[in-house]
Amino acid sequence: MRKELKTAASFLSGAGDIAALIGYIRRTAMGPIERYQKLTSPGAAKTLPTDAKDPAERFRIAATTYGVSDVEIERRIRVTGWCFYLAGFASLALLASGLGSLATGGYLRAETCVCSGFICGLLALRNGFANYQLRSRSLASFRSYLSSENILPASSGSANP
Repeated sequence: MRKELKTAASFLSGAGDIAALIGYIRRTAMGPIERYQKLTSPGAAKTLPTDAKDPAERFRIAATTYGVSDVEIERRIRVTGWCFYLAGFASLALLASGLGSLATGGYLRAETCVCSGFICGLLALRNGFANYQLRSRSLASFRSYLSSENILPASSGSANP
């Protein structure tokens, strides 16, 4: 009975709505700050329990340490491949749009499109590198990715680079 009275009083006075509004304002104001703090100070990564220098051995140990199965690796290969092509095509479209805007005199639009295109290009490069590491099942360096023959992602891990 007491809980029902409290709920009724909250409803009639509007206190519940006011509390919800205050919570919404707090989440809206503090959300970006909290995300920035998480971004700049991420949690400590697990140290690998090995001193091995071989990238393939380090990948195997990292997959075991983080509990990543072969099925999950195959799924991540597909996802990073799709993300690479999606970001790559968006990058090309934005760069073409930026050049078209530049030709017509829309300098601000051109600058926005070109900057967005570069960001999409960087996302494509990041996903391509992750796909390469997953396909080769090694924690190879970015330099080895750029010098490899298979820069374009594959949809499955069966074809090692």
